[in-house]
Amino acid sequence: MGEITYSDALNHALKEEMRRDEKVFLMGESIRGGIYGVTGGLSQEFDKRVIDTPLSENGFMGAAVGAAVGAAVGAAAGAAVGGGCCMVTT
Repeated sequence: MGEITYSDALNHALKEEMRRDEKVFLMGESIRGGIYGVTGGLSQEFDKRVIDTPLSENGFMGAAVGAAVGAAVGAAAGAAVGGGCCMVTT
């Protein structure tokens, strides 16, 4: 297997999970444009499940936790953490 960047690995993992489970969604700051390459192409394939949020990490992390409690799976990406992703699931 060839080498892959961290950003590409995250992108592949997010695509795989979003294809596998329609309850998975992604939200974060400026992610529809493909922040750091992590979310590139996701908005084209999953449109309404890729949600741009305002600058409010506490807000969208709270929404992801609330969604997990309600049986959805939220993934939040924040520019402040270098484009890292956090999957919140039950």
